[in-house]
Amino acid sequence: MEQDEFRAAMSLLLEMITDLRRRNHARGRSISRHLKRIRERREQRALETEMLLGRLQQVRLLIQRFFREGVRRRLWAQPELLRNDPFESQWELNVPHYSEERFVKKFRMSRQTFGALVDLVRPHIRKEDTKLRMSIPVEKRVAVALYALKSNCDFWTIADWFRIGKSTVPYILYEFCNVVNSVLLPMYVKFPNTPREKELLANEFYSRWQFPNCFGSLDGTHIPIIEPSLNAMVYFNYKQYHSVVVLALVDASYKFTYVNVGKPGRVNDAAIFNSSQLKTELRGAGDYLIVADGAFPLMANLMKPYLITNGMPLLHGNYNRRLSRARVVVEDAFGRLKGRWRILMKRADMDLENVKLIISTCIVLHNMCECAREPYFDSWQDIVNNFHVQ
Repeated sequence: MEQDEFRAAMSLLLEMITDLRRRNHARGRSISRHLKRIRERREQRALETEMLLGRLQQVRLLIQRFFREGVRRRLWAQPELLRNDPFESQWELNVPHYSEERFVKKFRMSRQTFGALVDLVRPHIRKEDTKLRMSIPVEKRVAVALYALKSNCDFWTIADWFRIGKSTVPYILYEFCNVVNSVLLPMYVKFPNTPREKELLANEFYSRWQFPNCFGSLDGTHIPIIEPSLNAMVYFNYKQYHSVVVLALVDASYKFTYVNVGKPGRVNDAAIFNSSQLKTELRGAGDYLIVADGAFPLMANLMKPYLITNGMPLLHGNYNRRLSRARVVVEDAFGRLKGRWRILMKRADMDLENVKLIISTCIVLHNMCECAREPYFDSWQDIVNNFHVQ
């Protein structure tokens, strides 16, 4: 009797298990069919999207072809820029009557240095006159570029001041910067490669700053930029704004002898130095050296201050003061660079490659002004001292 009941119970259990398996199998087939339908719909939507993008591409090409071939330009320039009177802009009307001091304040160099700069770049930026219109003279093109670099004005303001098209201003500026970097950079930013050159710089450094065997002061500065569209956090520095770094070596007369331009603002000065050509060059400097702050690594040819501690020996304190007096020249050089060329103080709303181009150009022009002993006004430095990146 008990065995019959057990067999009946087991039979019932097997029927229940079989029924449950059948239901799960049917449910699994239903889920599989549902997932298959979802995949098919996704594939269909992807195909439709691809076809739509292809049609949009065709429309874009047709529009470009229409504007390139089917529509002629209505105007070569704005009507107010085509007047026959040559004395319409400030450059032709007022600048010739400026005093020498006002000319320096407006273009950051004297007329003599301006003329020398024009002669150097003339073969590379001179344009030919055509039957349609007269070309912009070289002197005016250089003046446009210098005015853009010395101020933080927008291109519209500069265009109105010189009575040229707004799009002409960046064209002239970048062309001028390319010529300066290709032609003048090797002339005005030169690292002292020979022992004789290092000796001359070291003698000047000692006579002005009383630090022996030193031929340069090293430091870095940040140039603010607009937040880049790619890798923005790499350019966000410890001062809480986006920037690129300029690592520079400066001689005793505020002239740059080595520059490394364009590293992201998040990279510290020591890391830039360790990967730079300057570190390699210092290994062959012989008995001569450079000075830097405590952020840089101590080397046989790179002197840095002692760590300030309680009970520091008097000899160490005296050494720190002498080194600080020699090292501050690079900070003064950065201040003079930004004071002269104020475009470096605003967030540059341009491509990063153009930012590097602008910075290198300003450094070359700075060295040119320092070589010519151009005046540097206290009012320029006051603006630098009171400036804060917004």
